[in-house]
Amino acid sequence: MVESVPTSEWPWLKEETQRAVDAYCDQLVGLTGQEPVPNLDWTVADLTAHLASLPGVYRSQDRIGQDFERPADFAVFSVEQRSHIDTTDLPGVVELLRSEFNEFINDIDDPANERWVYGHRTTDGNVVGAFLNELVMHGMDLASVPGAGPKPTQSRRQANAAIPGMMAISPAFVDHVKAAKAAGNYHIRFRGGGDWTQHIDRSGHLSVKAGRHGKPDATLSADPATFLQVALGRQNQWLPALAGKMVIWGRKPWKMMATADITVGGI
Repeated sequence: MVESVPTSEWPWLKEETQRAVDAYCDQLVGLTGQEPVPNLDWTVADLTAHLASLPGVYRSQDRIGQDFERPADFAVFSVEQRSHIDTTDLPGVVELLRSEFNEFINDIDDPANERWVYGHRTTDGNVVGAFLNELVMHGMDLASVPGAGPKPTQSRRQANAAIPGMMAISPAFVDHVKAAKAAGNYHIRFRGGGDWTQHIDRSGHLSVKAGRHGKPDATLSADPATFLQVALGRQNQWLPALAGKMVIWGRKPWKMMATADITVGGI
């Protein structure tokens, strides 16, 4: 059974994601769409088109199921998934973003329904948790553009809603050669959330389970929002460690530190 966002959280998650769509769109007021986004190789319109494409990407991924073949470059893959969107028309992209998210979310009758994403099983609720995280993270990116609306913040509750979906599909993004050097068993405890076990075998394949399984080489206690910022390249891992937001201990803590660099390029 796939670990999912609790059903009791669904009404809140649905409403929170729709609010995040509104907040992101409000940030765009006064922008043309052609402004470059600092630290990304995208314009504002490109970034918005990326978000607008996500519901369609996740629908197609569910149809592909376990037959998904990992692309040679996820950055190129992302561009291809939004290539049909006219990025010269920012209002049109905004309208598409709103309609695509609303349709996807309103079509969900049970957040625990299974869905395939990048060749791995997850759930509808987890996908919406991922949507919420994308909207907040990219809202933070957008805020660095001169003239954009204020930078959003990510609450612990929002971050914990994104964790199950991230854990479910994380094996799809692992570089097996890099990961083999960090082979081991790792426990992660998210503050205000749940426990997870990540196991990397000697061939560099990652498996993830909810709960604590086996004897850990190292254990991480993490603030979930900080974990997402680090995992998605928005923050260096050392400052959160010094601030106590990500704390590692155990027999071989250096091995878990090595897992910070096991993803494929283009993420």
